[in-house]
Amino acid sequence: RQDGKDVGEFCPVLYRRTRFMVEESGTYWLSSKPWDPGSLGWDGCLPRICTWIRLRCRQSGATLLFSNVHLDHQGIQARVEGISLVVQRMRERGRGCALCLVGDFNTFPGTQPYARVFTGFQQGGRASTIDYIFVHSNGLAGIHVLSHGVLSEVWDRGRLPSDHRAVVSDLWLPTRATLRDVEIVWNEGGNEVSVTGSFTEWTQPVPLHKDDDDVFRAHIHLVPGTTHQYKFQVDGEWRCATDQPVVSDDQGNLN
Repeated sequence: RQDGKDVGEFCPVLYRRTRFMVEESGTYWLSSKPWDPGSLGWDGCLPRICTWIRLRCRQSGATLLFSNVHLDHQGIQARVEGISLVVQRMRERGRGCALCLVGDFNTFPGTQPYARVFTGFQQGGRASTIDYIFVHSNGLAGIHVLSHGVLSEVWDRGRLPSDHRAVVSDLWLPTRATLRDVEIVWNEGGNEVSVTGSFTEWTQPVPLHKDDDDVFRAHIHLVPGTTHQYKFQVDGEWRCATDQPVVSDDQGNLN
């Protein structure tokens, strides 16, 4: 982290070469000059970095943007601005990819840095309240958390392998072959129609296209056996289809 080569700690990402191939990778510094090696960010105590890699599965072709970050342990602004930079970079480089963000955040649930990530990502696992695994489908069929936990093993008369316990998670990247094609239909008029739902974690609208019968249609790929809520946006107005089931979510919204 000091010179971009040999000096200082680093945030490694290990992957299985027989399973994945690398499309891109790199490291940037959590500062206002992210490409300046050793640059100190805001009120940070030490230079901090994020290492990222975009992987493609050799078998399925599914892509994953994976980032490993270490936020500052003292600077509050450095943590807020640093994680904002990480989320921004992941969204820019992760188009068409599932997203996974891990690391030592040096922050607790409910704090501002945590909220910057948690509002867009699904949490996969955490330990000691400062180490996290976050995943995001990014408008795709998804990255699914199968399990998560914390390794508590000790060796040599109670010695821990690190000053942090390891956080682990089993993730699944579904492929088109394992997904079910689902058609979504809107036949109640309008000029521009899209649909948003839990299948995109409510973050990315899917446009519907009008056919010759003035019916709007879209096809999405879902994991078999899953249940989703969704809502249409018709000419800028949120609407539910009158010919489809309607349920209420935890906030009382009808979908």
